[in-house]
Amino acid sequence: MGAYAVYLHLDLLEVVPGRGAQRGLIMRFVRSLAEDPHMPGDFTDQDQSLRRRQIKVIGDFAVTYWVDEPVKAVMVVSVRACRQMKESPNHQVETNRCQASRLGSWPVVGNSFPVCHPALTAAVAHLKRSAALPACCNPAMKYPSPADIAEMKARGYDPTTIAEAEQQSKRWTSAQEVCRVIEAAFAGVTLGGGVGLQEAQGLDDYADADTCAAYRANDEKDDWHRISAEALNPCSSSLSFFDAEGMRFHLPAYLLADLRGDYGCGMAFCLTQTSDFDRYFRLLSHAQRRAVRTFLLHILDDRDYQFERSHVLRALDEYWTEH
Repeated sequence: MGAYAVYLHLDLLEVVPGRGAQRGLIMRFVRSLAEDPHMPGDFTDQDQSLRRRQIKVIGDFAVTYWVDEPVKAVMVVSVRACRQMKESPNHQVETNRCQASRLGSWPVVGNSFPVCHPALTAAVAHLKRSAALPACCNPAMKYPSPADIAEMKARGYDPTTIAEAEQQSKRWTSAQEVCRVIEAAFAGVTLGGGVGLQEAQGLDDYADADTCAAYRANDEKDDWHRISAEALNPCSSSLSFFDAEGMRFHLPAYLLADLRGDYGCGMAFCLTQTSDFDRYFRLLSHAQRRAVRTFLLHILDDRDYQFERSHVLRALDEYWTEH
């Protein structure tokens, strides 16, 4: 099946954040519809002509779309912030859905988005304690840990949900090992004369030299562990403006934040689709290159990266090689 055209009304771009993690997630999903136009949403509804539409929850937003099969096109007709539903009885359903989706444990039901009571009943029955979700359902946790699963059992979660969490916990164990490899490979790396995090934002904004210098003055330069995920998420574009020293310093912070589920834009594009790998990665040591390869091998089976899998495989074969 060839790629479909994806149409997004210009008015919707006013709703999508202008930059940062949320924008990256939404735009990556919209682009993915070209290759997978029949991707099921988390909910369905019907418009006035009784056309069935899919609704996908992406971070804090709900994206509504339908497929125009005769012309091979996907029509994205709505992007709404979930907080817009705060006054509606659906709000708790949507909140539960966003939280439960981190486990992949939301029941597959036919409820349309506007219908709240059947969905809420299913949510309560499935999650048991919708008002007191354990840490593994927090969006900051990508995979449930053994401690999270123990807490779920103690709170009386149903066996299906626990079994799904136990399966995903294998990914948590794998992610911990990848984190250790990255930590060891990049221990002691400093920024040196490289481009800083906010300095790169200045370059992205075409700021003058004095402004970039002011940004750099406040950038972390000595310990990349001090760079929080809250600082990284609004700076996804910095990855395109680092020089080799800047990339070497910031890369482990981004990778660890991604593995922990704290970074919303993903790292596959940066590591696999640049036109000049050496520009960014030429200063990496053999151990650091191996750490990046370990990360890429880990995300091959990550559902968040299913649309980048072909790019990851090619980069592993052509640049991030074993030797």
